[in-house]
Amino acid sequence: MSCCLCAREHRPNADRSAIKIETVIKSGHGRLILRDGSDVAVSYLLNDFGSWCSGTLIGDMKAVSPDDFSHGLKVRLEDCSDLVPMIIGHSEIHVTFAARYNARTTGTSAIGTEEDAR
Repeated sequence: MSCCLCAREHRPNADRSAIKIETVIKSGHGRLILRDGSDVAVSYLLNDFGSWCSGTLIGDMKAVSPDDFSHGLKVRLEDCSDLVPMIIGHSEIHVTFAARYNARTTGTSAIGTEEDAR
């Protein structure tokens, strides 16, 4: 009984109306698009939580200036959907981010920004 959910479900007085959160993990290849229009080929791993996701992009981030991680980025996924990420951390080979699915770019901007997504 190392799983908290399992332990909770087997207790006689457990609250059976607890909300279950299902996590779906998606992977694929895409592009990290910078605000100047240039892009970096990436592989991604997304934890899909329904209305939002978190994930990691793997690619050659050496060409990306640290200032570029502050805003104006867009992630184009394999299924051609776009996300506007909030960067949590980055290195020369990865970017960690969180994004809301309703924060996708509107299509009116070539690059997409946080303001365009609202």
